[in-house]
Amino acid sequence: MLASDRRQMEAPAFRFTESLLTRPALSRSDVVTTLAHFSIITYAVDPERVRPHVHPRFELETFPSKDGTPRAWVSAVPFEDQDFCFVAPNGSSFALVRRTIERTWLIARPDCTWFGFLAPVWIPGAC
Repeated sequence: MLASDRRQMEAPAFRFTESLLTRPALSRSDVVTTLAHFSIITYAVDPERVRPHVHPRFELETFPSKDGTPRAWVSAVPFEDQDFCFVAPNGSSFALVRRTIERTWLIARPDCTWFGFLAPVWIPGAC
């Protein structure tokens, strides 16, 4: 790789500013929760393994592997909510305790930049 190619690949300098470090005011629809056991596990896979799981109207975003073959990213994001509780309009409550989000990336469009599937564990009446 030429030095000029490496310069083009470098990320721009990122600086933390007061506005980036300050949490915006919460609204009625916001949720704040504490997460435990959080991980992001990502694999580069053959796009043909992902294609059957994504609607045909969406194009998979692919990235070249070291040998130049296209790869799609697939991630699993498991975590545990320590204090999240949902209260339904009828007054019943559910604690959402463990979740795993599986996702892949699609070509950015106004309506979708990544596709995910949520596998939650709900416990009725836990809060």
